[in-house]
Amino acid sequence: MTTMDLIGWDRLRHGGLLLDTPRLRQMEDYLPDPLPVFYEGGLRRQGSALLEGRLDTSGFAAFVLEKICDFGPDTGTWKRGTQIGPEWTRRTFTGEGVKPRHLWQGMQGGTLPVFLDMEKRIGVGRGRKALSQVLQWLRAGDERMALITNGRQWRLVFAGLDFDAWCE
Repeated sequence: MTTMDLIGWDRLRHGGLLLDTPRLRQMEDYLPDPLPVFYEGGLRRQGSALLEGRLDTSGFAAFVLEKICDFGPDTGTWKRGTQIGPEWTRRTFTGEGVKPRHLWQGMQGGTLPVFLDMEKRIGVGRGRKALSQVLQWLRAGDERMALITNGRQWRLVFAGLDFDAWCE
């Protein structure tokens, strides 16, 4: 098996170059442990509830990021909704105020802004607006990476003033 097979990077959809080959090889040291059966069952239940409309996108995103991806209290703190202050609001070209719906701030200074989109497909049709707002939000501040999800698609976005890359 190659490094890319181990990580599964080649099975994701990409736009631009989010990770080059040397950095991808460095990631081999950080492969996660297999998902415990308890969380696997919880993920199935939560995913089914989302698809059936019994769970909102925000709750599902919180579960996945905290329990599955381990962005828990041991590594940082979460702010959600009204807990996110106005200093995180940035204006788009059209004058709309945009800020993340979830914000993780790590103990080592890392930040993960999470944006939620209610459209069926991210970056396609009406889903292009939310993606455009995330890119504008990133370019207006010092952060370079954000996550946008509708619960079904999860897109990690990296953007600067004159470039962007993503994977989902």
